[in-house]
Amino acid sequence: NTILQLNEVKITLKQTNEYKKNELTKAHALVNQNISLVNRIAGYLKARVPKFMEYDDMVQIGMLGLLSDA
Repeated sequence: NTILQLNEVKITLKQTNEYKKNELTKAHALVNQNISLVNRIAGYLKARVPKFMEYDDMVQIGMLGLLSDA
C-alpha cells in the first residue's frame, strides 16, 4: 500500500514537472515570437511621445508587459 502511494506521488510529481516545462516552453515561444512587435511599437511611438521618452525605455516597458503576459 505504501509503495503504491509512493508510486502515485512520483507519477504526480512527474506530471507536474512536465506541465511546468511545457508552460515554460510556451512562454518562451510567446516572448520570442513577439520581440520584434515590441520593437516596432516602440519605434512607432518614439515619433509620437515627448522627447524625454527614450526608445530603449519604451522597449524595456514593452518587454516587461510581454513577460508579465507570458
